[in-house]
Amino acid sequence: GALVYLSGYELAEAHCQALRDWLYRLPAHCTLLLDPGPRLPALPAELWDRLPAGSVLTLNRDEIAQLCGEGDPVAAAADFARRHAIHLICRLDANGAWLCSPEGGQSHLPAYAVQVADTIGAGDAHCGGVLAGLALGLTLHQAVDLGNRVAAYVVSRPGPDGAPTRAQLQHAFPQAAPLL
Repeated sequence: GALVYLSGYELAEAHCQALRDWLYRLPAHCTLLLDPGPRLPALPAELWDRLPAGSVLTLNRDEIAQLCGEGDPVAAAADFARRHAIHLICRLDANGAWLCSPEGGQSHLPAYAVQVADTIGAGDAHCGGVLAGLALGLTLHQAVDLGNRVAAYVVSRPGPDGAPTRAQLQHAFPQAAPLL
């Protein structure tokens, strides 16, 4: 199937209604990965009820609190994912990521230990890793693990241009499952 990636920047403004309407009608063979990012507060409330079933939403700790509620971020995210029939990736920095399923399941994918140099771009790097994994045919669980790997690699280097190659990922994290 096809992959569709959207960020909050594309969906937040009133003039984005046509794109939101298209999104609501995505065919079942399309997988949506939505990263609202800092535009989360500007997204219309109807968006969450109208996401196609099985969509993948990715949020950091602060975004989980804003959208899903305060308290235990994983429990709040799992409840949100179940109520909206979506997958929700909880990006929790050094605590790794949790994948919450529409059925209420929760899987923890540990972070890869690195010396942090610069956290700018960690969330975008994670999304890129997840998308790359899905494009390679990995399961969502495996793709989130790849996102963890890519994000760890990126934050271990200063500056914004740290996207790794496959070889660099394998060298940096030899304990991880080999990429296809």
